[in-house]
Amino acid sequence: MVRVIACDDGRVEKLGGGRTLVTCISWSNEWGVEDLGFLPVHVDGLDASSILSYLVSTLSPGEEVDAILLDSLTIAGFNIVSPDTLYRSRGTPVIIVYSYKPSYSRLSTGLEASQLPLLDVRKKILRLVDGAERVDTPRGELYLLTWKTSISEAREIVVSCQDRDKRPVPLRMAHYISSALSRIIS
Repeated sequence: MVRVIACDDGRVEKLGGGRTLVTCISWSNEWGVEDLGFLPVHVDGLDASSILSYLVSTLSPGEEVDAILLDSLTIAGFNIVSPDTLYRSRGTPVIIVYSYKPSYSRLSTGLEASQLPLLDVRKKILRLVDGAERVDTPRGELYLLTWKTSISEAREIVVSCQDRDKRPVPLRMAHYISSALSRIIS
């Protein structure tokens, strides 16, 4: 059995005060969703790492988790997630799953234009995307960025979480839940 915690935001719209929701779900390929949590996060803020770390540390306490899945190093616009901070919250490897080849150049151009505070810190973390590795899965090509796990182990975990789409089921579910909750509270 594979158990992961997957986190994603939904619609990145300002829900009053420039916030949106992020959802993390504990999911196993045996039982599906086992637990979930959601909290607001600031659009283009600096709180994504702490919010996600809190959610990850509170989901399915005492249960072994194989990986934490994200679909990007950014949550809610340019609110950057530190893989190391997320790893330390639970001691669990982090896998960032891209459906396309991420580009630091493209991301940094957008970040520069935003003129957000602490650009150097944000850029330092975003530079990690250049390390994303292409992997083939039964459902299609993905690019994986790993933290504290090997690319082969990451691929195995991701494949075990796929169904008919190349994006892992728990990431899609976290996105759908965040999107639905965002519509309800906006």
